[in-house]
Amino acid sequence: MRPIADGADPADLRQTLAELIPEATARGAVDGKQWYLPKRALVNVAVYLRPAIEDAYLHWEEDRKEIDAALKEANGAGLPKDFRLHRTPDRWDSFDLFVAAWTWAHHPARWAEASRRISAESSLAPVIAPRVAWPCGDSEDAADELLNALFRHGMTEQQLGHFDAAPLLDTLQWQALFRKHGLLPAQCEKGGMEQREVNGLFHERKLAWASIDQADSLWLHGGARRDAEPGMPGAGDLSWATLPQGASAELSRGQAARRGRSFAFEEVHLWAVPIRSPDPRLAFQVARFLSQRGLQHREAEAEGMLPVREDLRRDYPIAFRLEWMQRMLDASFRQLERGTADLPAAWVGDDWDEKYVKLRQAVVYGRPKDAQVTLAAIREAVQQATRAPPPGPEAAHDAR
Repeated sequence: MRPIADGADPADLRQTLAELIPEATARGAVDGKQWYLPKRALVNVAVYLRPAIEDAYLHWEEDRKEIDAALKEANGAGLPKDFRLHRTPDRWDSFDLFVAAWTWAHHPARWAEASRRISAESSLAPVIAPRVAWPCGDSEDAADELLNALFRHGMTEQQLGHFDAAPLLDTLQWQALFRKHGLLPAQCEKGGMEQREVNGLFHERKLAWASIDQADSLWLHGGARRDAEPGMPGAGDLSWATLPQGASAELSRGQAARRGRSFAFEEVHLWAVPIRSPDPRLAFQVARFLSQRGLQHREAEAEGMLPVREDLRRDYPIAFRLEWMQRMLDASFRQLERGTADLPAAWVGDDWDEKYVKLRQAVVYGRPKDAQVTLAAIREAVQQATRAPPPGPEAAHDAR
């Protein structure tokens, strides 16, 4: 590639960059020079069904004793002091998600039955099943979701490879808790699930909460035209929020001992100029033309992509006519403010993605389902999984 700045008049480039979201333009700069121009973005947010959230809010205390006992077995204390499930997922942390997931997994889905009546399938019996999902197994999607979870619990790029880091132990403890109490789909016990499979379950209204980006959210809903066919039964029940704040299961003085933040890695698509481009000036003009407000507005509505223009971020409540799309963009832009970044270069470059997925598989799914999930037990399991095996005869021969 060659810098896009090479084909741009400095004044035109400054004007173009001023129209775009600063965080996006910064991702296209290398050593102070603009190599790429941002085109559009994607970021995962929490997607949920409003009737399911209302159902959990009204009925979770029916299971409070059982939830408290399950957590007490893990952290020695149970729920945080004075815990109440927040009514809006925008205020959720790890405890809220666990409590809601428990409630949904232990009771018939009243909200799902309503959708079945909508779709003329009222003869189906009520179903009790897990209603929260994320990519699991050893796929690339599962690795990326694990990294998102680590950073929500406070992980930093400098902590990659530190297998005693608190964010790693906290993340694995929560995932072991979800697995132990049957709060995730059965596919996680088998071959795992990719993001498209999670989306598919939501599309069938078999989930109440999942982490999904804007393009897949548009597919779930059914399209940005007012006359578009619904993408799923009861698509009008869809809503969006920022992802839950990471919190340790371990308590201190009645509250989470460690708190992370709401976080999601952002995917930014960039315009790039090939090094052999015969006309870099024309390339810049094309990129600038296609990033104008009207075209980017229509592209966002057609494809569900997150706009990278500053004026669209400012004006989305009036620029986008459909109320559901306004809510989706509102959650997305708030997610950018609450926490987002690029994937660390070392995550794939140094094979940490494979190493962490194998570690998670060993600690969360490789132990018996009834194994202890205390922090001490998780730490010991991590140590066993990361301990180098003793050298065998071949290694001794090589050493000689």
